[in-house]
Formats: sequence, C-alpha cells, structure tokens
Amino acid sequence: MKKITITVAACLFSVSALAAQPTQQPNLHPMGSVTVSAMTTLAEAEKGIAEQAKVKSASHYRIISVSGKNKLHASAVIYR
Repeated sequence: MKKITITVAACLFSVSALAAQPTQQPNLHPMGSVTVSAMTTLAEAEKGIAEQAKVKSASHYRIISVSGKNKLHASAVIYR
C-alpha cells in the first residue's frame, strides 16, 4: 500500500502535455468529479483522469482515490 501511495504522489506531480493539470491549490473552484475504471497502471489511470478533465473543460484536477488489484479504479475532483 505504501508503494501505491508513493507512486500516486509521483503521478500527481508529473508534468503532462494535457490542458488539465494536477493541483494542490486551495483557491480553485470545484466543478465536479470524474472517474476511470479498468486501468492497468497508475500512469494510465492518471492519463484517463486528465483526458476526462480536459473534455469537461477543467483547468486542474486532484486525484482523491485509487483502488483495485489487477484493474485500477480512480476518482478525481475537477476544478475551473
């Protein structure tokens, strides 16, 4: 579990070419949430979250949960 937490933290700080970026900024306004399912890696889950955030015109996202064993499920709050 500790390894997953460290990896998720690393994913949150990675730089992405997509419009929506990971955030820890408290002054953004939440505009909803997005989820992805059946992902095989944390990088794939983060990419799926970023793509969904971009589709919903979010400027930032914050991954709030990742669970699963062979297939990962992730949830994120999106911000404007």
